[in-house]
Amino acid sequence: MPGSELKSGARKIMLENSPKIFMIALILVALIAVFGELQMRLMGIFRMAEQVLAQLGAGEIPALSFSNLGISAPGMALALLLGFMSSVIYFGFTRYCLRLSRGGEANSRNLLEGFALFGKVFTLVILIWLFTFLWSLLFFFPAIPAMYRYRQAYYILMDDPEKTPLQCIRESKRLMDGNKLDLFLLELSFIGWWILSAFLSMLIPIPFPIVAIWIRPYMELTLAGYYNRLIRYSGDDG
Repeated sequence: MPGSELKSGARKIMLENSPKIFMIALILVALIAVFGELQMRLMGIFRMAEQVLAQLGAGEIPALSFSNLGISAPGMALALLLGFMSSVIYFGFTRYCLRLSRGGEANSRNLLEGFALFGKVFTLVILIWLFTFLWSLLFFFPAIPAMYRYRQAYYILMDDPEKTPLQCIRESKRLMDGNKLDLFLLELSFIGWWILSAFLSMLIPIPFPIVAIWIRPYMELTLAGYYNRLIRYSGDDG
């Protein structure tokens, strides 16, 4: 599966669906940025940073007092809910890109499709996080192949919403057997774009990384193409 061919195909799809695809990516990036901002405020991240800077400015060793951050249990629960909502919306965007990669009809309403499967998406997020965490207890590096072992589970759920989260995880493990390094290298090929995005975010005073409007569809269309080829070669496309 040459990554250059997959990325070339993704760029072609982006050109064919421009400017709509970039408008939808803008909605996605803006929503995730807003949710992320709210999460950090609810979890006291900004107050925590202020405490650290104040203590450093006074020549003290930072010693955080969580009791002074004003974090409540309802606030923490809401922050976690916002995190899951971001995951569900991104699930919808991934489904949007998967449809485009197959030449199907797709529109902004796809961003909300994950909410129709909220229970399964929620469970899938929790299970993947849990299994990856358990692998990480064996040291850090075993968690990395574990992450890639479960990477196709979301696509499998998109293709067959009747499957349970555990079935999606098991099928993902089978599909990724012998393919984890390929996917890792494919994703690694986007690192230059993310470095550029981080650099521009420091220079341009906007509330979200503007380059992400290009990177998100580019990367997701490439990964959707990877999944399509994966199931084609494995004989799972019927």
